[in-house]
Amino acid sequence: MRDENISCKIDGETMVYKTFTDAKENVATGYLSPIYEGDRYVIYVRKMKIYKEGKAAKTSHGTAFPPRFLDKTEYYVTAGKQNPQHVNLRKKEVLAFFDSAEKKKIESFIRDKGLKFETPYDLAKVFEHAEQITSTGMASGQ
Repeated sequence: MRDENISCKIDGETMVYKTFTDAKENVATGYLSPIYEGDRYVIYVRKMKIYKEGKAAKTSHGTAFPPRFLDKTEYYVTAGKQNPQHVNLRKKEVLAFFDSAEKKKIESFIRDKGLKFETPYDLAKVFEHAEQITSTGMASGQ
């Protein structure tokens, strides 16, 4: 069933049907799996299989490519009650989710921890740290 109020678990992985903004700024709907859930931020992963047509060799010396399926993984972040937004595993794109006051603290955290955004867990660490900054900032009255 395609309903945003219903989720399911398949092999221990939660799947939710969500409306999101993809990499080309189009609004789409599909299945996402949360990999980090905090008070302010939720990170989702979208796994897809893409069919790639085969290509015949242009000459007898060329290389032919058989048809195949490719795995594609995309990441999405929700801030507050917004729809999930596409994010690439790049420092610049991740920092765009934060306001200028938080951005400096997050940049220094990334630098101190040596995060390279090679895995989605680096992304989760950044947003987990942002949650901590927010909760300590509110507690101290900032």
